[in-house]
Amino acid sequence: MHPFLPDKKVVFLHIPKAGGQTFYQIVRKNIPEKNIFQVSYKNNIESIEAFKKRGPKEKTLWAMGHMGFGLHRFFDEDAIYVTFLRDPVKRVISYYNFVLRRPDHYLYPAIVTPSGGKMSLEKFVLTCPTTEIQNGQVRLLSSSNGDDNSEKELNEDDLARAMAHMENHFAMVGILELFDLSLLLMREKGLLGRIHYSKRNTAGKKHEAVSEKTKTIILENNRLDKKLYNCWLDKLLCSLENDPELKRSVAKFERSNGLFGKCNIRGIIDRWQCMMVNR
Repeated sequence: MHPFLPDKKVVFLHIPKAGGQTFYQIVRKNIPEKNIFQVSYKNNIESIEAFKKRGPKEKTLWAMGHMGFGLHRFFDEDAIYVTFLRDPVKRVISYYNFVLRRPDHYLYPAIVTPSGGKMSLEKFVLTCPTTEIQNGQVRLLSSSNGDDNSEKELNEDDLARAMAHMENHFAMVGILELFDLSLLLMREKGLLGRIHYSKRNTAGKKHEAVSEKTKTIILENNRLDKKLYNCWLDKLLCSLENDPELKRSVAKFERSNGLFGKCNIRGIIDRWQCMMVNR
C-alpha cells in the first residue's frame, strides 16, 4: 500500500480542543511518520527553532502541532495550511474538563486542590492565568512567526489579520461541529486520501451542566473568536446547502464511518493502515 502524498507541503495549525488528536490519527494513515514534523506542545518555542535550523526540508510533507501562524516561512518551498475551528463556548468548556482529567497539565495545580477540590468553570474563565481560553483561536491565527501571542491584548485588527491569513494561506478551514463535511472537502482538495476515523481524546463521562451566566462570561472573553467561528461556519453551511451531491456524500460517509465504529474494528483498521503507510 502506497502512502498518500500531497502535491504541496501542509501545516496543520492545531487549535487546542478543536479535534486535533482525531485529525492527527487521520493524517498518520495518509503520510509516513518520517515525512511528518510534530511541533512539541510542551516545548513549542524550542521545537519551532529546531525546525528552522534543519537542513533542506524536502522530506517534510506535513508539519503539525499547537503553534501560531507563520511556520510556512521556514519551509524550503511554499506551504499551505489547514485547521479546525470550534464554537468558542464549547471549546473553553472542553478545555476546562480536559485540565481536570490531566494531573500532568500545567494548569492542573491552579484549579485542583491537593484534597481534590476544584475551581468552578466560571472562576476558571475569570481568573485563569492562560490566554488560551481568551480568543485563543484568533490569537494563534493572527500570529506571524509561529508564536502564540500569549502576552498580547487582542483587538479587531488581530481578527482582521487572522481572517486575511486564512483567506490567503489556508487550503481548508474546517469546523469541528461539521467534522465529516470538513474531511470530505479536504479529500476533494487533494489534501487527504483516507478519511475514516475513530474519535480520540474525548471525555469519557458526562459533565455538569453549564449555566447561561457562565456561557455569557465565556462569550464575553471570546468575542473575537465567536466572530471568526461564525464567519467560517457560514461558509461551510453555504457550500453544503448549495451542493445536493455534497449533502449525499456527507450522509453516506457518516453512515460508513459510524458502521466501522459500532463494529469495534476501527482501531484495528487504523493501526493496520498506519503500519502499511510506514513500511
